[in-house]
Amino acid sequence: MSAGHLPRGMTPGRLLGVGKTSEVRELGRDAVIKLFVSTVPPRVVEREHCAATLAFAQGVATPEVLDLVRVGEGLGLVMRRVRGRPLDSALIREPWRIRELLDAFVRLQRAIHSCDASPLECARHRIALEARCCGGLPQHRRIALADQIQQLEPSSRLCHLDFHFHNVLSARDGLWVIDWGRALAGPPSLDVAVTALKLRRPISRRARDRLHPKEPRPQRFLERAYLRKYRRQTTIDVAKVQALEEAVEAALHRRWALHKDEAIRIASDIVETSGIASADRFLRNAIADGLGDEQALLGVGQRVFRRVDPALSKDYASAREMLLTSPGSPASGSNLTSSAGG
Repeated sequence: MSAGHLPRGMTPGRLLGVGKTSEVRELGRDAVIKLFVSTVPPRVVEREHCAATLAFAQGVATPEVLDLVRVGEGLGLVMRRVRGRPLDSALIREPWRIRELLDAFVRLQRAIHSCDASPLECARHRIALEARCCGGLPQHRRIALADQIQQLEPSSRLCHLDFHFHNVLSARDGLWVIDWGRALAGPPSLDVAVTALKLRRPISRRARDRLHPKEPRPQRFLERAYLRKYRRQTTIDVAKVQALEEAVEAALHRRWALHKDEAIRIASDIVETSGIASADRFLRNAIADGLGDEQALLGVGQRVFRRVDPALSKDYASAREMLLTSPGSPASGSNLTSSAGG
């Protein structure tokens, strides 16, 4: 997907919000631009563009994406402006509305899960990879958690995977969801488990008393209230969702870079179970997303495919040689990863 440029004379205006990898600024009266730092891989921005466009086209309350543009050394998404405040801020100002807002929050997530997300990357594969590479856990535990996620039912439903109170805006006309950077295609139970973990936080006593004044575990109050609401509106098995929480937490709170030896094991396993093309896609995506040292991952591809596909092994070797002779050159790894699929 090629990025355009802002019209001549139009420049980003007042700062509206700042995150770890992006900032949002005014762009005229009725639009905003989300500017990504230059280190964010283009594939990540394109995934957010694709997910937000899919959701909007299928009726989800999310700002319409108008364009993908290049601004300086980074990329930006131009979107319709929604005038509202994050749901967590709304609850601080109006804690008596928590029951109403939590109901609307669950309805919005159900609308997301009703969407088809076939063009997006598989959530089961991606989150299993992140759990398997998590630091701080022994290898046998990481493998067990990854296997637990892989064994979930296949699904192409849209999963936001960062759906929590700060990524939902409360506006005059209802709730709007933003920030689709982690969105993937997968089973809704995985998305619900992520949201439950992100809601594991304290809230004001006034808000708590509106829902359940005798809740014995205030730190998990929001999580439990959310799961009760979701269970009432759907047929989801809350016990299965809660069983996923350790695996999801390992993926969410990872402290890792994909080590060469681990990448060799994963890629070799994928060759045996799913074929050469799937292993090739795994490594290309790992390089494109910056999941490990590029030189090391190119070496992994050269080694893993040496016997099963010499021509593919040679491609990785050539890309690695180019990287070594021209460090920092965008021509090196990008030639290999340009065709990486989801």
